[in-house]
Amino acid sequence: MKNLLNLLTIGALVLITACSTDGVDSDQLIVIPERVEGTWDLVSFEVDKGTLTVTENNETTTTDFSMSGSDFSAFVTFTPHPYNFLTQGAFTGLMTSDTDRQEETEESIETYFGSGDWDINGDRLTKHLSDGRTINLIITQFDDDSMELTYSLDDTHMTEETITRKQGEATLQLTKRD
Repeated sequence: MKNLLNLLTIGALVLITACSTDGVDSDQLIVIPERVEGTWDLVSFEVDKGTLTVTENNETTTTDFSMSGSDFSAFVTFTPHPYNFLTQGAFTGLMTSDTDRQEETEESIETYFGSGDWDINGDRLTKHLSDGRTINLIITQFDDDSMELTYSLDDTHMTEETITRKQGEATLQLTKRD
């Protein structure tokens, strides 16, 4: 009888440890689209360890930068069927760059992601912008009231004489409206 009990215990342990998760990482956050639908206010925007590249008169300068947001009036609305989104409002971005002298620059950032279609796969929120670009965001925290997203910032602005490119890891925090 004792051998049978030991055999059953060993068999149960083998079954438990042999079960597969079918390729799903148990630490991966799974978000269903219905929980994202609605209007979300942007309450925080941060870029750490960014790289700023400026090309002017055929000379290129690269420096590190960080950015934080303030004065938020920006929000995004996610609609169901079809899955469309629209961002509105703006916020102020304060960029600090590490040049020979530490430099701070403020800029108004409007409609930070424009409009287009969206979809979710696990913890990935993909925005297909109406201008043809795609932005892949990772949902790092989510509950019914708040959402934190990260994405790889790669933003280029051109004028007649200057090309400015910002790259880095951006983190956005949003809270859901009632």
